[in-house]
Amino acid sequence: TCSVDCNETNPCQNTTILVDLADTSLMVNCSSPQSCDSLSIDSTSITLEALTVSCIGHHSCSSMNISSPHTDNLRVACIGEHSCYAVQFDMSSSEQVHLICVDTACVLPSWNLDDIHTLRIDFLSA
Repeated sequence: TCSVDCNETNPCQNTTILVDLADTSLMVNCSSPQSCDSLSIDSTSITLEALTVSCIGHHSCSSMNISSPHTDNLRVACIGEHSCYAVQFDMSSSEQVHLICVDTACVLPSWNLDDIHTLRIDFLSA
């Protein structure tokens, strides 16, 4: 499992995480407000076993783009006011996509989903 931590001291705004190691798991933790704005996660050329993204804090992960066509399990948790605002998903042939949105998160998502076996979206209040 590979892990990337984005926070106030190590922000990931306007950054691209290019994943080129097949059959692995990637965990991206965005633990402070705006630490992952316009972050792009790109694993278009390989198959990912699992991709987990957690966006915690006010406006975290705004305009984040996930291009991961061949990911077995995608799990994105957006917690905090307007977190994951205008998030973009480009997924195909994925086994399971799970999006968790807490407290006005996930406004204006953009989806390009094809051949998704299971899609689950949970809207929760804090």
